[in-house]
Amino acid sequence: MQKNTQRRRMVRVSVNGAQGSINAAQLTDLTKHHGTTKGGIKVSSPSTQLVGDTVVFQRSDDSFTSIAASDFEIAAKGYLKDLGYSVKA
Repeated sequence: MQKNTQRRRMVRVSVNGAQGSINAAQLTDLTKHHGTTKGGIKVSSPSTQLVGDTVVFQRSDDSFTSIAASDFEIAAKGYLKDLGYSVKA
């Protein structure tokens, strides 16, 4: 199996229902997230930026991925509740 060394840069986004792709490497306003997990582990998490109706993530290997903001909201809410956090709707 050949190793793919090209980092993923093009990601799918939705803006007001219109679908398209962007070169995420050109985003200039990514928010860096860091903190401590519930288990006490200090982490530097992926950078993110909201683009229309999509959350774009920059991973630690500098590749990018995206997910619908509404899907991310529901998944994050459920995950945080499972970890024992109090999450308001």
